[in-house]
Amino acid sequence: MSDRKSWVAHLSDGTTVSEGDPALHVDKRSPWKTLCALCRKTDCTVTSLECFHGHRILTVEAKGATLATGLTYAEHRRLGTGLSVPLCYRWIVRECADHWQWHITDGISVWRMETTPGEPGYEEPPSIARPDVDKWLVQQEEEQSQEAGE
Repeated sequence: MSDRKSWVAHLSDGTTVSEGDPALHVDKRSPWKTLCALCRKTDCTVTSLECFHGHRILTVEAKGATLATGLTYAEHRRLGTGLSVPLCYRWIVRECADHWQWHITDGISVWRMETTPGEPGYEEPPSIARPDVDKWLVQQEEEQSQEAGE
């Protein structure tokens, strides 16, 4: 998948635009924000969006709502070792009037969830933390601390 662009947008006028299109790299804004500005100028909308990340493809239809996409970076601890590793998530959000539908992938797994509009913030997808894993890691750290102190 490395030869593919990270996203491809299908527009209401029938055109298809990818993140790598030179027309989207004319200023300091992200290609996505430049596309949104061009759509406002030409009275176009994004009707569907495909995002490629790792071994996953997210495809979301607008269904009359606004779509947005982005990347979020986070650090997570690995199960068993407790070591922190950086992770990159690709997300698409469908901004419906009464709720937002998030589609998130780390390139391996995919999550779908809904939030109230505007939560947790336009550039930040909802947390996909797994409390059971976090609790287990904390318990492991406590046990290791106790063993080291003995």
